Amino acid sequence: MRRVAVTCAIAAGLGVASPVAQAHGKPAQRDSLRILLVTSPAARGSMASVFAQVSPRNASCLISVLTKSGPVAATGLEQKRAVKGFVRWTWTIGPQSPAGNARIFVECGTKIVKTKLKITP
Repeated sequence: MRRVAVTCAIAAGLGVASPVAQAHGKPAQRDSLRILLVTSPAARGSMASVFAQVSPRNASCLISVLTKSGPVAATGLEQKRAVKGFVRWTWTIGPQSPAGNARIFVECGTKIVKTKLKITP
């Protein structure tokens, strides 16, 4: 059993399908994450969205939005599970949010991608 675990760990590190996955006739699924859309620029008080494509298709995903004044805790920025490989967050930019670039971090599975959202007055 130890030999199989070590072989699987080495195979995973090399990015090849594990023997266990091959034995079951299914290729090993790699985590992937790609931001497809960010509504930027966006004005204070308007809606903003982030849309991403992920694998596995039902991955659990988190989003963090950071402005100059700190992390954003708006309704709509909750943890979500991807549906058919896609996940979307939509929230309202606060009327007092500082203008400038907000940093956005999206995490799904083992992948983290960052992007920016320009907030305008």
